[in-house]
Amino acid sequence: MRNSSRPTALGFALVTLVMATGCVTTTDADVSRPRDDVILRGEIERRVAEIPYMHGAELLSNLERLADIGDPAAPQLVAALDSPQWLTRTSAAWTLGVMGDRRNIPALRELLDDRVPGVR
Repeated sequence: MRNSSRPTALGFALVTLVMATGCVTTTDADVSRPRDDVILRGEIERRVAEIPYMHGAELLSNLERLADIGDPAAPQLVAALDSPQWLTRTSAAWTLGVMGDRRNIPALRELLDDRVPGVR
């Protein structure tokens, strides 16, 4: 008579070993997220481009999201300060102000000479 528990125990051990080798723990520091960066950059680009077409609560919500994104949004917002559209310049300036990063002050100072009083 054959011992039927041995193949079952061997099979269980083999499955456990295979499953254990597939388990890896990583931290945020271990993982680079280039795909997330591309997605975030796309979101920032889209939100800045849509500024001239928004008003009221929709515009405010958009600008608050850009402010929440923070540093990654700053370069595109600083670039938007040169927009030919006054609403884009004003909105970008407001958002940079809400972000509160002193590095943006020189770019914001340039708007003090803007031809549109609302931007100044």
